[in-house]
Order: sequence, then C-alpha cells, then structure tokens
Amino acid sequence: FFFQAEAGIRDCLLSRGLGDVYKRQLIRLNNFTSIQSRDFHQRTKEWIKNNLGSYQSDGIVGIPVMFPYVYQENTNGLLRGLIFSFGIIIVVIGITLRSIRFGLISVVPNVVPFVLAYGVLSLFTKIVTFSHTVAILIAIGLVVDATIHFLTKFKKANLLNLSSYDAIQYCYKYVGYPIIVASVCLFCGFLFLLQSSFQTNYVLGGMCALIILLALIIDLLLLPSLLLIFGNKSK
Repeated sequence: FFFQAEAGIRDCLLSRGLGDVYKRQLIRLNNFTSIQSRDFHQRTKEWIKNNLGSYQSDGIVGIPVMFPYVYQENTNGLLRGLIFSFGIIIVVIGITLRSIRFGLISVVPNVVPFVLAYGVLSLFTKIVTFSHTVAILIAIGLVVDATIHFLTKFKKANLLNLSSYDAIQYCYKYVGYPIIVASVCLFCGFLFLLQSSFQTNYVLGGMCALIILLALIIDLLLLPSLLLIFGNKSK
C-alpha cells in the first residue's frame, strides 16, 4: 500500500472540538481483498488505540474501509435469500405437481450448477466480486425454469402409466429440444457481454453464461438419473 502523511491547521468552525492542529495520514490500498481490508482496518484501529490513546481521532474512513463490510452484509443477505428462495421453490413445485418428492428432487439440479460454477471460478481466481454474487440472482430463475419443464413432463408421463425409463424418454422427446434451444440462446446472449470492456458486465455475463451451460448439462444428465431412482409413479 501507499502511505502519505499530511499536517495542517483545522478551520475553527469545523474543528468540532478536536483542536486547531490536525495530522492526516493517507493510506492507499491496492488490490486488497475484502478479508485483507477488514483485517488491516482492525489492526489499524488497535494500533491507534494502543499508541494514540491520549489523542482524539476521527478514525479510519474511505471506500476501501467501507465496501468490504458492504460486501460482507450483501453476501450474508444473499445466502439468507437463496435459502428462502429454494424453500419457496420446493413448496411451489411440490404443490403444483402434487408431490413433495418432486420438490425435493428439484433442489439438486437447481443448486449444483451454482456450486460447479464457483468451483470452475476457483480454478482461475481466488477473488469473488460483487458481480459474481449478483449473477446468482439473475441465473436462478433461468435455471429453475428448465427443471420445472422436465419435471412437469415426467409427472404427465406418470399419469400415462409409463415406466420410469419410458417417462424419461417421453421428457426428452417433448421438452429436451426446447430446453436445449432456450439454454443455448440464453448462453449466447450472456456470452456476448464478454465483449464489454466494463468489468462488471464482463464478469456478470461470463458467470451467467457458465451457470446456464452447467444447468443445461445437469438437467439433461443428472436430473433424469435422479428421476429414475427416486421419481417412481405417484400413488
């Protein structure tokens, strides 16, 4: 980081009882992660308390100090929101398809793409930005949509008294192609954002495209396997 000290005379109207003479230290943090920034903030506060206890201080201020805590609150809120959202998804699918089993099965293909996307991300970088987390909020509805289509057709196949294997073939025949076309179109649309020079758009487009691609693979391979094992005909 870059360090610079500055001293001067404080305007008496703006002193707020802190005295006329002030000393300001400017610290510039370059490429610090949120964890590193919060740790630096805490260590600096402890140093001021231990070494400048007899002096009044405005404390540490600035964007590098503020935003790590904003990101932390955003991440905690996002996790709570995702848990609530998936809970609602389970209930809605269970009620719509009249089977809580289908609601529970839908959790796997809806959660795994996000886990895999962040796993792929960890292979290239250890830094997760605000744009990476926002991509989850955008992609969650797109991921759930394909899962609902597949489960709906599987439920209809059950009503037609088809075996589990024939029901999967029925789903591939009537919704497999539409799911693939829709996912490819969405993938290409978000992939176009990779041409942007604005980092937020670049990251957002790349993450959404990756999540949609992984969701397509999961819906076509993992979801049918789960239905063959757990998706027996409703009694």
